[in-house]
Amino acid sequence: MANIAEMERETMLERQREGIALAKAKGNYKGRERGSKESKEDFLSKYPEVIKQLKKGHSFRNTMKLAGVSLGTVQMVKESMV
Repeated sequence: MANIAEMERETMLERQREGIALAKAKGNYKGRERGSKESKEDFLSKYPEVIKQLKKGHSFRNTMKLAGVSLGTVQMVKESMV
């Protein structure tokens, strides 16, 4: 059974590579543009409430509830502030 699953996985990946190659040839598959990442300042400007709550000393979870954002967002903001 494992051999059959492995062969199917390889077949699926090959079909995926072929599809991507076709899309690239047609100009439909471009990926992320170089330099399109957001700067720290732009990112932090979107979450002033999170910054305010973190500076007050609130925990991540409390900040999440007060600001109405996800825990991951609060963690990313805290990391960007440092």
